[in-house]
Amino acid sequence: MAHSRKKAIEEKGTDTGPNHPFTAVSSSASFFSASSSSSASQSRSHFFSDNRLPVFPTTDSVKNIEEKGEVADLLPGFPNDILRHTLFGYLSNDLYTRWQLVQHPQFAHLPTYKLAISEIKFLQRRLLDYVAKGRKKEAEALLESNPEILRELLTYSGGVKTYATSIKSPVSVEGTALEIALGAEDVNLYDKQGKLLGEGMVEMVHRFLRKLDDGETLIGNQTLKQFPKGWEDQEEKRHQADLIALRTVRDAIKDSSNNEACKAAILKFKKHLAPKDVIKTGKHWNAKLLQAAFDMGYNEYFYDYGKDSLFYDEIVGYIQLLAPANYAMVQAQGLKYLLEYGENFERDLKYQHGDGHYYPRVSAPGFRWVDCYLGGRDGWWSVLTGVLGGAGGTLSRLRFQNYVGAKTAVLRQFMPRPDSHANTRSWCAVM
Repeated sequence: MAHSRKKAIEEKGTDTGPNHPFTAVSSSASFFSASSSSSASQSRSHFFSDNRLPVFPTTDSVKNIEEKGEVADLLPGFPNDILRHTLFGYLSNDLYTRWQLVQHPQFAHLPTYKLAISEIKFLQRRLLDYVAKGRKKEAEALLESNPEILRELLTYSGGVKTYATSIKSPVSVEGTALEIALGAEDVNLYDKQGKLLGEGMVEMVHRFLRKLDDGETLIGNQTLKQFPKGWEDQEEKRHQADLIALRTVRDAIKDSSNNEACKAAILKFKKHLAPKDVIKTGKHWNAKLLQAAFDMGYNEYFYDYGKDSLFYDEIVGYIQLLAPANYAMVQAQGLKYLLEYGENFERDLKYQHGDGHYYPRVSAPGFRWVDCYLGGRDGWWSVLTGVLGGAGGTLSRLRFQNYVGAKTAVLRQFMPRPDSHANTRSWCAVM
């Protein structure tokens, strides 16, 4: 009987016993036991490519396991050739199946299944890269096309470089896709009438997380991780320190006789704003500092082209350079066209007006600050008309202030409640 089943396996590549391939392997374990006769071992030695005689689980050991209510794990006892003839034909070759099987020692060393590890990790890192760089369309497509590995994608936490640049080094952030989106404040964008101009990265990731059975729990836990207890106090301390640094460099420019005289003060300011390490919690950028710089430049205008140019290009431009991608994309498109005209949010770094893209432009020598109101056009006309009685400078400042306020209001709906650090289920969400 046993020999006839072995012959069927060799000829057809499947077991003729019980229907399920795993059951077939289990039921044939007694035949391929270490207690088999020497002649039986020799007669089947050609079946194994490496001619080794493995020690398989015995019928008694399997019976003992089953009596205890445990699942009999027989796979480690069978050579690859046995598995190929009995199991591999039944297994799907999709990424999820290979990812699940590679967790098992019997499959972990096989090239087909080992490849699943690198494929999954590639997709995980690619998702974080898309999220950190504001590329919502690509991130959504990646999640949409890999529904079977949503959990692996949305629970993976890793480090990634952003478009933002601190002096000469890219700003790095760390977290899951949701945590990085929250840190970047990448939420729904509305115009002044309340029309939705573009879905935020946070809301998009929420949609996919809710497809998981424990999606709400994952959302709550990841939100709490990004905004842990005391994060607001830390943000306020950072903001106050940034304001002091801004005032110091502003005064240095005011008291200088030329650009070289305040070069050291400008470098000190930039080093102060530069992240000291990978950003893991809280907001990735202090948008209120850019608002303060706009106010300072407008209300304390030097009436000195050289000094005003230096402040806007080197100080305002540098603060803009640190902005997360979604902030940069809004400024490149122009708040005027988004908030006033109700244009759809295009998520593009290319200027609405003028040549080039947001980050290459502000990272060029002199930085050349981006007029967030006009969508990339040189900001000097806007500032000068505001100072001389026109509306340009005022609208530029007020629109950015309103934009930040609206973004903060949306983000606040996702923030942990005061008691949430004691109870991880207590958190705010927008359905």
